[in-house]
This record gives sequence, structure tokens and C-alpha cells, in this order.
Amino acid sequence: MLERLELAVRTRWAFELSQLKGGQAHEDPANFTRRDIHQRSLDSLKDNFQRSKEQFTEHYRLNYPNLTTPPIWVSVELLSFGDISFWFRNTKSQGVKRRVSSSFGGFEPGFFEDYVKQASTVRNMCSHHSRLWNRVLPYTPRRIRKGKFDRTLLNNGRTELDKLYNFLAILAFIANEISPGHSWCDRLVEFFEKDESRLSQMGFPKDWRRAFT
Repeated sequence: MLERLELAVRTRWAFELSQLKGGQAHEDPANFTRRDIHQRSLDSLKDNFQRSKEQFTEHYRLNYPNLTTPPIWVSVELLSFGDISFWFRNTKSQGVKRRVSSSFGGFEPGFFEDYVKQASTVRNMCSHHSRLWNRVLPYTPRRIRKGKFDRTLLNNGRTELDKLYNFLAILAFIANEISPGHSWCDRLVEFFEKDESRLSQMGFPKDWRRAFT
């Protein structure tokens, strides 16, 4: 499901920014809050573009030699989830951030950019087979203040805010928004029901199944 989230975020961000500022909007430092962060991100993208052996990058290098990077809807294919998190977080236009965030269920930009950053970290933990089940997750998102998400599903205990359950409860909601008809929640419940002895160490409340129905 994190793969689907990554794809949805990068697609929506590229669309909204290009609609407002054009196909090369990612190259203009005026479109970003921190110019130093933008420059580092852009330098990394340029390097990825030059080193890539993908057919689409070879096509752009051959046919558009004047471009230092492809249009934004192509450039996002060269960015990792962590990269996307940095680009989105650094985007100056609050309108772009609002439209992207609201498309995932009416979230506010402040919360959603934090959640995307946390999601990219969890994704890295998964890809490296790191221990996840009883971790204190980094980058705790700001509180959700509006949107369609049912905030009563969250475990707001002082020691539970940074645990896996809250992250998964929100991801389950997002999954329903971006991937209707998915079976991920059913498979997740089936997996956790195999051994419920460790759920409390992941921040799961007693009525945890509500979040995944």
C-alpha cells in the first residue's frame, strides 16, 4: 500500500505544480520555500537524469538536449519516495499543497506533508527488512484538524502517538481514497489476528478493527 501511496503522491504533486507553474516548474527556485534545499534536490535530480539508462531518459537526452531535466511529470519517475517528500514539503504554493493534501481525503497540508515524510521512512524500514512492529516511529505528524478521517480511530495516549497503529489507521483510510476495492485492510486484519499478543506494543487499542473495516 505504501507503493500505491508513493505513486499517488508523486503523480498528484507533479500534476498540480505543472498546472500552476508549467512543465519545468521544479527547476525554478522561486517555486520553493528553501532555495538551498531546492538546489540540492535539483542537483540530485540532474545527476539521476544523466546517469539513468531508462529509455525515457535516453529519449529526452537525445531529442531535447537543451533540457537539464525532463518535464516534471517525467522527472518524478527519477525520484524516490524520500525525494518526493522533500520536494513536496519544500513547495512554496499553499494552493498546490492544499489541492494535493485534500485529494487524499481532505487532509490539511501541514499534517499531510508530515505523514508523507513518515511514510517514506516506514517504507525504507520495510525495504531494508528492519524491525517495525514495536518501533517508535520518527516524524510524528501534526494533529489532524479537519477532513473526512474519523479522528476517534486514533490512539492518542501519550506513549502511543508514535506507534505503528496510528500510522496504519491513517494509511487504511487513504487506501480507501486512492484504491477503492483493494483487499489490503482485509489481509492486514487476517495477519494481525494470527497473533494478537504483541498488538499492545504497536499501540493498538482494544477496538482496533474499526480502523480497518
